[in-house]
Amino acid sequence: MARSSSRKRDRRATPSVCARLAGHVTLAARPDGSIEAGFDGGSVGLGTFGAGVAERAPALRVGLPLAALAAGRRAIDKDILRLIRRLAGHGLLEYGVGSPGGTDQAVIEPQVADYWPRTPKLGDGATCTGNNQCTSGACNIFYRDADGDGYGAAGTTKRVCGSAAPSGYVTDATDCCDADGMVHPGQTGWFTTAAAAGCGASFYNYDCVNGVESQYGAGLASCTTMGSCTAADPKQCVEVDGWQTADPGCGNSGLYLDYCSQSLPCHCGTEGETCGSACSAPVFKMQQQACH
Repeated sequence: MARSSSRKRDRRATPSVCARLAGHVTLAARPDGSIEAGFDGGSVGLGTFGAGVAERAPALRVGLPLAALAAGRRAIDKDILRLIRRLAGHGLLEYGVGSPGGTDQAVIEPQVADYWPRTPKLGDGATCTGNNQCTSGACNIFYRDADGDGYGAAGTTKRVCGSAAPSGYVTDATDCCDADGMVHPGQTGWFTTAAAAGCGASFYNYDCVNGVESQYGAGLASCTTMGSCTAADPKQCVEVDGWQTADPGCGNSGLYLDYCSQSLPCHCGTEGETCGSACSAPVFKMQQQACH
């Protein structure tokens, strides 16, 4: 008498892995036997394959079982596997895990950064870190212009897509103090008060050129009699502008030459006659030193 087995055979099917095209990808066969993948307005060549591959490749839209292809001995099976590897290398496949003929239990998407799943391109004005993120293809650096003088501070930047600067930012990065709108390259004005405190203590470098320039210089004044009693070299009083003692410094006041008073004209009876001085005492005025 035959005995019935007390064990029941587990008839559950082993899950299979199918490779299929990502939803945004299409395949096209070329006359030379090569296959090209199209996606998001772009394309990539996948190489040349044997006969029959182009006709079977559309089945990747539904999915092909990897295990069956790997076990296959036909040349077309090996070529289909090669096509799958090429697609996978570009991140253009996804993998479904499930029972044969059933619904997917899981879907594995490719992890290639430049392909699917793709990060949406950013429009102009969006914050970015690289050109490939932008629809325009340009991720530009802009510089903070806190004082609104059109010149930016190199130390404070923002990167956005497109060529339009965000509000409060400019393309220039040459401002040496972004806390005072009067301080910027090309400033030609002279100033008797220091720039805003945010620029630093006693800051007078308004034109952002290395070193501070004084409007009235730092030299001393002089009134000097020059020449002799000749027709070619008449005696005269030569003035040299300057300070009575020393440059008082930016924003400070001191005595500055106003003019050299003239002595009585030197009348020479004959050429070569000795005459007295053409200058008398210098006259000074109070002057405030300006800088930039």
